[in-house]
Amino acid sequence: MLEDGNAKVSTTFKFSGGSGAEDMQVGCLWLKDYLISISLGGCINYLSCSNPGSPSRVLSGHIKNITAITAAAVGSGFEFFSSSYDGVICRWVYGAGFKAKLETKNPVHVKAMVAMAGNLFTCGLDNKLRMCPLPGETYGDSEMVELKSQPKDLDVALNCPHTAIMTSEAGVLLIQGSAVVSTNNLGFTATASAISPDGSEVIVGSQDGKLYIYSVKGDTLLQEAVVEGHRGPVTTVRYSPNGSMFASGDSNREAFVWDGVSHEVKMKNMVYHTAKITCLAWSPDNLKVATGSVDTNIFVYNLEKPVSAKIMIKGAHLGGVNGVIFKDESTLISAGDDACVRVWKLP
Repeated sequence: MLEDGNAKVSTTFKFSGGSGAEDMQVGCLWLKDYLISISLGGCINYLSCSNPGSPSRVLSGHIKNITAITAAAVGSGFEFFSSSYDGVICRWVYGAGFKAKLETKNPVHVKAMVAMAGNLFTCGLDNKLRMCPLPGETYGDSEMVELKSQPKDLDVALNCPHTAIMTSEAGVLLIQGSAVVSTNNLGFTATASAISPDGSEVIVGSQDGKLYIYSVKGDTLLQEAVVEGHRGPVTTVRYSPNGSMFASGDSNREAFVWDGVSHEVKMKNMVYHTAKITCLAWSPDNLKVATGSVDTNIFVYNLEKPVSAKIMIKGAHLGGVNGVIFKDESTLISAGDDACVRVWKLP
């Protein structure tokens, strides 16, 4: 910073980041008592002459489209994580905003991400499943499970977090602890999967639009039922928090809610999207289902009301919605191709 007239350096600001290209400062301006700079990596730094050793505040986020989002209960607060196409994973605190970026040596596009029981589970295009302890700031040194093919979907049992199910090009992988205990080639193209909260049952969505239900017996999946109703490939499926129901969406823009025991339809005609459904989420009270789509919109359905009474969030994310999660019954968080995370208050 130069004083008028004498071109003498009076203050040099230092940044605690590394010396990589993303740490280069590419612009600055004055904002009241602060000098604001922005780095190539997307960090906005609040600089104060009274404390040049480090920024007084750093704002950051994603600069590429967000591919996955997951909620995490850390301590008494509510946090969530998001990952973008360039492999950046951001940690957010509800009510405060950006918390930190998880450090990683080799960023990779994350296909799916679940936070459960003090761990962040991710799977990406490097054919690895990673488990990072929470709260933590390092992602690259997390425990890893080598996969033999590209992952498509990931889900972790809510009440049995050492058990996970993953859909990949090789089939369906059953994971217990830090090991793949079985790889199941089911004889069809699996496109989505979910595991019940107690880890006893698995649902696999298929390219043919069917939902295949399996019981988990040790390291084996035993087929119990086949549920039909979708008219396009299944793109997403999730159990309700209490395990009594499950919801599914497809590429033909349609969603269903099913009874977990009888497998009968509990809500149908959920066809308000105009393009492929990419994601869905249940509210903690098991009464609401939110769906996101390539069409940029979000719909929220209440199982105690007619399907026509849905809530529409129009144009939620330019380019498409890639993830939705509930904080509580009246708060929805979403992420999408516009590199934004948004919080919605529901009526």
